[in-house]
Amino acid sequence: MASMTKTDKYLEALKQCEGWVTAAEWALKVAELYPKILEEAEEQAKGQKNETTGMRELTARIHSNVSRGAYKGEIEVDTSERPRKFRYATKEELDRIEEEELQEEMEELTRAERIRRDFQDLNIHERYRLEEMEAIAKTFNHYFKTDLEVDHATSLFEGGRHHPDNMQIISKTHNRIKSKSSWNRMSLKKQIEYLRRLKEYHSLLFDVDDEIFESLMGRLQKVYSPGVKNR
Repeated sequence: MASMTKTDKYLEALKQCEGWVTAAEWALKVAELYPKILEEAEEQAKGQKNETTGMRELTARIHSNVSRGAYKGEIEVDTSERPRKFRYATKEELDRIEEEELQEEMEELTRAERIRRDFQDLNIHERYRLEEMEAIAKTFNHYFKTDLEVDHATSLFEGGRHHPDNMQIISKTHNRIKSKSSWNRMSLKKQIEYLRRLKEYHSLLFDVDDEIFESLMGRLQKVYSPGVKNR
């Protein structure tokens, strides 16, 4: 059996880590399994102009190895937070992850195309209603520190249209729970009550301006349902 290279040893150390780890945690495992590598790094650190340590050198090498693709096809990298995290993954796992990511991208592309197509079919007043709902949500977020967005009640993946009559204003949290499924669209009365509850909750955390809320609800009444003031 051929002797392991340093790159092989780094990868073997990652295999023995549980779950996701940072580069520093990965380096600790390398030092634990292969103290000789740490000793060499400590010696090299002594010759550096800038103050450093062997562990810092090991951590830097891991980042360098990842950047140059030394572990391509053998590790998964999580860039959603800082510092980045890594974990060992089999080829089968990486292929599955790649297929899932491709599927998500294709679904998003399909969703964007449906929105573009439906928007082109809207008349000028329908476009205004849609854009006004989006402006109301943005203003509400600014003044009441919420995370509202305008989304489809009936999902585009279940036959829904990108049309103001299919839109409602809900929090991003509730929208993520909904995912690609469909909900019954709130009536105007229920939509306003939903937003009022959010406003009252946030009023426990800081002062809110009721006049701004009533002004926004007045705007919403004019565009939520065509020609309907309350239902």
